[in-house]
Amino acid sequence: MSTEITIHVIKVSGEFPEGRESAARFREEHLIPSLDLHDIVTVDFRGTFGVVAPWIKEAFRGLVTPNALERIRILSEDPTDGILVRRILTESTP
Repeated sequence: MSTEITIHVIKVSGEFPEGRESAARFREEHLIPSLDLHDIVTVDFRGTFGVVAPWIKEAFRGLVTPNALERIRILSEDPTDGILVRRILTESTP
């Protein structure tokens, strides 16, 4: 049986996620632990404003979780968020 969780970025990083420290904290405190405990992790960007590419890059770069590309789903009003995450995960895959 697979387990799923949704991380609501607005709840953990606010309406305007920005900065390397914020992104690293998101990755270390929310994304990686969720991937360790669940088969599917949905990252919900809805309700945030202006999530900048550097924040997304820092939050998702270097994930060495097996099959991260298949296990992470993105919800966002901006389709480029999901495209960027997929590209980062593809580049990070060993």
